[in-house]
Amino acid sequence: MNKKDIAKFLAGAFAWETMVHVTIEANNLAPITIFGFTITPQLNTPLIIFPAITTAILVYYAWFKK
Repeated sequence: MNKKDIAKFLAGAFAWETMVHVTIEANNLAPITIFGFTITPQLNTPLIIFPAITTAILVYYAWFKK
């Protein structure tokens, strides 16, 4: 497995993480406690932004960078 394959896998993992937090936001589920961690609306926002940016960087690296 090369670096681009690993980047593709991680892009999918970060995209999933982004979608989970977008779903929490869209359905107004925050605050929610999962395994002892409480996700508040204020915490959920960076948990959407950071994985989304990371996904975009990984997609660029894995599929578009020559």
